[in-house]
Amino acid sequence: VVKEVVRTAEGRHLVGEAMHRCERELDLDCPFYILVADELGCRYQLYAEFHTQPKQTSAEIAAFIDRVLGEQNIEYRAKRESGRLQPLRLEPLKPGTAEHYKQHHVAAGVRESQYKAQTLVYKRDHQFDLTPYLQRSAH
Repeated sequence: VVKEVVRTAEGRHLVGEAMHRCERELDLDCPFYILVADELGCRYQLYAEFHTQPKQTSAEIAAFIDRVLGEQNIEYRAKRESGRLQPLRLEPLKPGTAEHYKQHHVAAGVRESQYKAQTLVYKRDHQFDLTPYLQRSAH
């Protein structure tokens, strides 16, 4: 159910566009994010580091991005409407997570000058444990 978006450059572009629109329309500053495709859970999990505390709840931000992805991609919308794809979830990350993520990849052999954060990955391929970096919001 989640396969079509992850493996394509178009999918990564759609996610980037959705995040840029989210930043613009919700007045957010989100320099680092990863959308993880959970095939077994039939959902996308968004992990995002915000420079400032969002005014919106995580659920409100997730619903906005979910709606935008549905507007951009008819297959995504159809799967959400049919219930085959669960609602997108957002987990805010603690400040500094992006740097830890980068250092993890550099330590694994990626040249720092060639490092580029992945923005869309399968859960099974995602090797960095984000659990210690989750920020529990007051919302």
